[in-house]
Amino acid sequence: MTRGLRIAAAMALALSSASALGCGYCIEDRVAAVYDQAVVQQALARRHHVAFIGIEAAAVDENATRTVRGALEGVRGVDKGTALARAENAAIAVTFDPAVTSADKVVAAANKPLARKGIALAALRIIDQGGKLRDP
Repeated sequence: MTRGLRIAAAMALALSSASALGCGYCIEDRVAAVYDQAVVQQALARRHHVAFIGIEAAAVDENATRTVRGALEGVRGVDKGTALARAENAAIAVTFDPAVTSADKVVAAANKPLARKGIALAALRIIDQGGKLRDP
């Protein structure tokens, strides 16, 4: 294989794995990118949960994260002003009241207006009242 062909193959592989969010762009990396200890402590003190959410879109940039933040903070039960997003990791975290909603319901409600914009969300992990990081 020629050097140019190897470079082209490596670039194609890198681009395809980035868009598929496969190995090297794992859930833990995405969670860590939007983890904020102060926000977690405040949520737990209020008996609220923290949801870590993946953003899927053709381009996850500051515009997309701003749109996602607005959609999430418009969902009943989500604590306003708690969204922390990182475009480069395609992730966002928010806190919510588990007596009002669940992570899956938050994601489903936000996905409705976002679908028109070509954006989809997926719950990655939550921190529950016991302070445990777990699947949603």
